[in-house]
Amino acid sequence: CVGGTTVVNNAVCLDLPPRVLERWNDPEGLHAGLDAQRLMGSFAWLRDWLPVHSQGEAPLQAGGDKMATGIRKLGLETPASVVQANIKDCLGSGYCNIGCAFGRKLSALDNILPRAQREFGDGVRIFSECLAERISNGGGRKEVDCRLSDGRRLRVSANTVVVSGGALASSLLLQRSGLGGKLAGTRLSFNVGAPLTADFEEELHSYDGLQITHTFRPAGEEQLILESWFNPVGTQALLMPGWFSDHFDNMRRYPHLSCIGVVVGSQSNGRVKPGFRGKGMKLDYTPTDSDLQLMLKGTKLAARIHFASGAMRVMPLTFRSLSYTSAEQVDEIDDVVRDNTDIGLHTSHPQGGNPISRDPAKGVVDETFKLHGTDGVYVCDASVFPSAVTVNPQLTVMALADYAA
Repeated sequence: CVGGTTVVNNAVCLDLPPRVLERWNDPEGLHAGLDAQRLMGSFAWLRDWLPVHSQGEAPLQAGGDKMATGIRKLGLETPASVVQANIKDCLGSGYCNIGCAFGRKLSALDNILPRAQREFGDGVRIFSECLAERISNGGGRKEVDCRLSDGRRLRVSANTVVVSGGALASSLLLQRSGLGGKLAGTRLSFNVGAPLTADFEEELHSYDGLQITHTFRPAGEEQLILESWFNPVGTQALLMPGWFSDHFDNMRRYPHLSCIGVVVGSQSNGRVKPGFRGKGMKLDYTPTDSDLQLMLKGTKLAARIHFASGAMRVMPLTFRSLSYTSAEQVDEIDDVVRDNTDIGLHTSHPQGGNPISRDPAKGVVDETFKLHGTDGVYVCDASVFPSAVTVNPQLTVMALADYAA
């Protein structure tokens, strides 16, 4: 859709954690060379320009309140915080991931692109359903060959080209164009998630309200966060534990359910490249043992939070249908999940692929976001992340865009 991910995400806006930026800039690591003060200024400017609002006054789904209650009852070091998002006057329809029919999300579709058209007029031209196939040199200028969905061809000639297709598509475009060298499409990482569903005696109707309401980062954990999260019935069915009759019985409890998403910022061990004969995409990624163990640690913590808030049982998204009625039972999951095929993992946040580094031997773009060894071509999106940020990455993507511009 026009507007990309912002149309179908939860609009959650979280700053880049300082420790992550330190890791990005580490001279012994990728040595991104980003000016921390200037980047933080971009975050601050964006919060005012989008703008970003606390959702404390929005209709919050009851499952999020349960999560906050459980954290408080357990006496954990930091409380759960209500999310900040570029959403204004939310009505709580719960359809953020399908696209807000009420225009309350300040997405690229409803907010940024219309503002750009008003400010720049014909300087902004939008071609929907347009596939960029290749970037090439044409008489000293860059040319982007594109194909529209109706079969027409489009060639864009420019002095400067900015690639912003996201972690996967930007990597593929560079590779198909013979740009970015051997590192293009490497160091791919993800915010890997696994939901833990809880069943309560009372009806919560967690689908009624903002989809993601609270976030919680356990003390001392850089690569783990928990988020309250619930979906309309069709989407929730895809993430509902159990097979056949178990799945049917669990779905019958839909009004009583709550869900905590366990999110781990993965290692940068993924890779993307074109598929057979350059068609499609080949994604090579297997979660590391350390990432999987952190996922299980987060799942057991989420279970304790659920039980502290009054849950009767919890159900991890394991291949083997499981239902636990006490926090002590959840330790069994260590034996049940032996590798990533034993648990349902998902991600909405691919990152990396064309990491930023001052050193051309370590990265695809330099500290100005220009491709190493290629003038006039820049990359600015989540693909330049040197590592996963763990938090929802939308605001970091936008802040890097402002910084790069």
